[in-house]
Amino acid sequence: MFSKLFPLLTLLLTACVAVPPEDNSEEVLLRPSIIPAIQTSYNYLQADKYEEALTILDKLIADNQDNLTPYELATLLELRANALINLDDQAGAKSDLEEAFSLNAFPPERRAQLGRYIEEIDDEKPLYRQPCLRIPPKMPAECIGVGSKPDADGSVSDVVEVVYDIDIYGAPDNVRVLSSTNECLNEPTLVAVRRWRFEPVVKNKQPVRLEGQTTQITFAYSIDG
Repeated sequence: MFSKLFPLLTLLLTACVAVPPEDNSEEVLLRPSIIPAIQTSYNYLQADKYEEALTILDKLIADNQDNLTPYELATLLELRANALINLDDQAGAKSDLEEAFSLNAFPPERRAQLGRYIEEIDDEKPLYRQPCLRIPPKMPAECIGVGSKPDADGSVSDVVEVVYDIDIYGAPDNVRVLSSTNECLNEPTLVAVRRWRFEPVVKNKQPVRLEGQTTQITFAYSIDG
């Protein structure tokens, strides 16, 4: 989502100069003392090592918070938002971008881009996860032929839709049926989904619970005429 930040930062690190919006004749330098850490965090972001980048940026902001210029702070917040959004922390990323925007330290075009990023976060859909371990449900013999009517060729597709949460360990919880074309298949479906496993969702370096996940399980079989 925030890959567009990288070309801006590459230019910034190459030139080490920015022009504030109020005075196009004044140059604002990034202090040499913080450039190596910024470059390292940028390299981590490019390598998809978001937690490592976040650690560096958190420390850089904490250690220099009383000495950073508005431009420097806005740059660090912009980078940290990049790490946070890729760690599924939309709220944290939005907060950093809004603070960077409020500092009014970037040229108009770059500041407008921050505004567009904030709008993108507002438009983000809820997070959904695909299971890394998916156990298929068993098809009990007694469930065959008691659900959907077969097609002309004898094929049948029964569908059970379930909703569940994912706990901090990546295990489904509170699994329940939303709809079903064959109630006989409800229990086998619930048993299977409870055995699935997911990569835990991480926000601010901590695993969090993810609620309201939905999926459909299709049972396809044939009935001999």
